[in-house]
Amino acid sequence: MSRRDYYEVLDVGRDASDQDVKRAYRKLALKYHPDRNSEPEAQELFKEASEAYEVLRDPEKRRIYDTHGHAGLEGRGFTGFDDVGDVFSNLGSIFEDIFGFSGQGRSRATSGRGKDVSAVLNISLEEAAEGLERDIKVRRSIPCGSCGGSGAASPNDVRSCSTCAGRGQVTHAQGFMMITSTCPDCQGQGRVVTKPCTVCTGAGREQEMIDLPLKIPAGIDHGDRLRVRGSGDVGPGGPGDLYIDIMIEPHPEMERQGFHIHSVLELDIAEAALGKNVSVNTLLGATEVKVSAGVQPGDTLRLKGKGVPKRGGYGRGDHYIHVRVTVPTKLSRKAKKSLQDYLKERS
Repeated sequence: MSRRDYYEVLDVGRDASDQDVKRAYRKLALKYHPDRNSEPEAQELFKEASEAYEVLRDPEKRRIYDTHGHAGLEGRGFTGFDDVGDVFSNLGSIFEDIFGFSGQGRSRATSGRGKDVSAVLNISLEEAAEGLERDIKVRRSIPCGSCGGSGAASPNDVRSCSTCAGRGQVTHAQGFMMITSTCPDCQGQGRVVTKPCTVCTGAGREQEMIDLPLKIPAGIDHGDRLRVRGSGDVGPGGPGDLYIDIMIEPHPEMERQGFHIHSVLELDIAEAALGKNVSVNTLLGATEVKVSAGVQPGDTLRLKGKGVPKRGGYGRGDHYIHVRVTVPTKLSRKAKKSLQDYLKERS
């Protein structure tokens, strides 16, 4: 199967900067991440975007690709990712850099801390602009209440792993070298459960649902991330954090660009020629706008201070109204006569 152009996959130009590539990949990774999107094609799109990012973020791989395409990369040993697991194993540090956590969104544990968890919150444009307080439900992992996280039915049902002698690692000779790897029997735990806990079936973890009050600041943007300390998975060293990615739902009339709002005003040729007062919906409610006679297609009207609040309370952006003049496809006899008279008057 032929591969798509990597620049097309990330929707960036060939002169895109490293930051442009990074931003484009973050957007696609949030959209198609397997933990967030269960659609059948999501994993493949996630893998495709990750493969494109792996190449375009690396100056040498990007140079080879720009010069020789996919064939050039294959000739130097890069054949892409086999599956999603391959993505995470190769891009673990990248996920740490871009998202603040590693692996499949089931992030890192540090010094016994529970893993960080992530969630997506969809809000409206109005809510993003003005801010809101909302209670959200978060599912997280905690130590099993029955076995205390050991995974065993009782303390006597845990023994030291005989394969690695409790070290969690095994060492074997390969030629003149000694290779150390994770113990295959205890998976690096150094112990083996002989009789698992009947509540968690040996996992040592259970799930709980918590209600979390969340405050969304005014002016937050699509793709912004909020960090809630101590609301992630609970581990021996304390809980991890919760990261919430903000997704702003499309608005039927308005589009946000930074702190400014853009909308379209449709006028017919008579309204544009004669001018009129119109009601325009803004983030602050309906506002009456005077459209001057003779306004032209493509003209822009500015409503100062009617946009999105700026962070820190330093004013608001503006609302820009883009004029679109429509031409009627059908005219009554009277209207047609009026236009004919107008043309005669001009000649």
